[in-house]
Amino acid sequence: MFAATQHVTLNTEDALAALVTFVGENKVSLVLDGLPGDAPQRTTLTHKQSRVLARFVTQRCLAEPTLKAALSALVEGLVLRDTLLLSDLADLGARFQHVTVAVDTPILLAALDLTGVANGIVAREFLSLLQQTGARTIVFDPTRSEVRGVLALYEHKLATAVGRLSLYRNEMTIHALNAKLTPSDMRAVASLLDRKFAELGLQVISTPKHDAQFTLDEVALANALVLPREPDPDRPRIRHDVDCVAAVLTLRRGKQTPRLEHCVAVLCSSTTQVVRNVTAWYKGQGGTGVPPVVHQVAVSSIAWLKRPNVARGIKMHELAATCAAVLRPKRATWDKFTETLKRLRADGSLSDDEAVALVASDLAEPVLAELDEDFDPDSDTILDAVERVKRAYKAESDAVAASLIADARADTALARDAAADAARDATAVRTAVEGRIRKLSGFVARWCERGFVIVLIAAAALSVPGAFELVPTSVGWIARAVVGITAVFSVVSARRGDTVDGYREAIDNFLATKLRRSLIGAADRDASIGEPESGADSGTSTG
Repeated sequence: MFAATQHVTLNTEDALAALVTFVGENKVSLVLDGLPGDAPQRTTLTHKQSRVLARFVTQRCLAEPTLKAALSALVEGLVLRDTLLLSDLADLGARFQHVTVAVDTPILLAALDLTGVANGIVAREFLSLLQQTGARTIVFDPTRSEVRGVLALYEHKLATAVGRLSLYRNEMTIHALNAKLTPSDMRAVASLLDRKFAELGLQVISTPKHDAQFTLDEVALANALVLPREPDPDRPRIRHDVDCVAAVLTLRRGKQTPRLEHCVAVLCSSTTQVVRNVTAWYKGQGGTGVPPVVHQVAVSSIAWLKRPNVARGIKMHELAATCAAVLRPKRATWDKFTETLKRLRADGSLSDDEAVALVASDLAEPVLAELDEDFDPDSDTILDAVERVKRAYKAESDAVAASLIADARADTALARDAAADAARDATAVRTAVEGRIRKLSGFVARWCERGFVIVLIAAAALSVPGAFELVPTSVGWIARAVVGITAVFSVVSARRGDTVDGYREAIDNFLATKLRRSLIGAADRDASIGEPESGADSGTSTG
């Protein structure tokens, strides 16, 4: 049913056989001519069938618990089937206590979370599994230098739009563009590289002293590692691989064994082409037993058989990572896509930012992958794909922008409501404070009024003839002062028309004003700190 939705006709029996074939061909066999080796060529299924099966695995099997359990059983069953081909089953329980596994650059970049989530999970589970089985996991110093070189290259390329468009299309480029990594991200990883290696249980060591009697023909190895697009055998990549292979052979000191558990040292890589070329060179040199380079998944399969409970899901995670790779467009298709973008950028049809956005868009790969399943796309087809990606990207950007605008409006409404609530709360507090101020000032003013009345009564009493003779001599001067001040105050009040009630009101208002300035005025000044003066926008002064 799923195949029918993808325009592929398969009956139930053929579909099941195709699924078994896909899983079997996309995992690395434990045995290649009786030895751990690299992945076989995927020639049984067509490119489109592989894509359909990869979509079925990722969209259906991994998403539904029942199908996921069945697929997991199939994967583990195929690994166990390969185990039956091992010549010495007694070694299956042996650990890797005496094996040194040197880790290659692609696995390290994955473990550092620089090649995508799926690859990162697989790499870290793989390293943990090796360490749980007793292997010593190391990084040769040239490999660390190569990792630093890769980080420096991406730091330089990610700084400009032209640089991002020129990046070689691989797992790291895909992740860097989709995750919008910056040059500073690469610098941060480089500065913490040794610490991160230590956290992963990796020890950085120098390569052993070169000994030609163990390293075989290195010139022939360099030529075997040359790729058609990179014909120079002195390239840093090839020099690194040759040095690491020589280091492994030197550590072995001529020992050859058919069992990985007894091989002393091995370089583990996830690059199938490197594993295949080194293995062919090693056999051509008369080497027997485990080759100096073994594929990551072959090593993980053997380690998983020894400790299956340590990394229960590693085989499924490896399959998920493989499916993600299968679903990507062909290298040639992607190159045509980027060349088209460069041409459109050169003639002004696209800006630098638009070109980079289209390269980094999650929509580009699915659109391109649909083109190369049945035929190699031409320039017109690629241009049409660019337009489709542009439209889809614009629609996605518009949807994101609309969502952000809606969120901003909602936040503004919430802020406005909060401000209104705060204003109401401030008004209520101000009203309460004002009430307390009036109550306190009125209380003090009334007592002042009563004291003044008492003084007036006392002065009136002392003004009666003969009253001073009744006052004790010690307070006589106080009585005279009271009478004098009262007389003067009475004259002034009479001329101004003031009354006792008027004085009480004046005292009440005076105290209320002082308290209001002290309490409410201070709060207003604190609230206004940092706010622009009224009229600032129009350039006028508040005076």
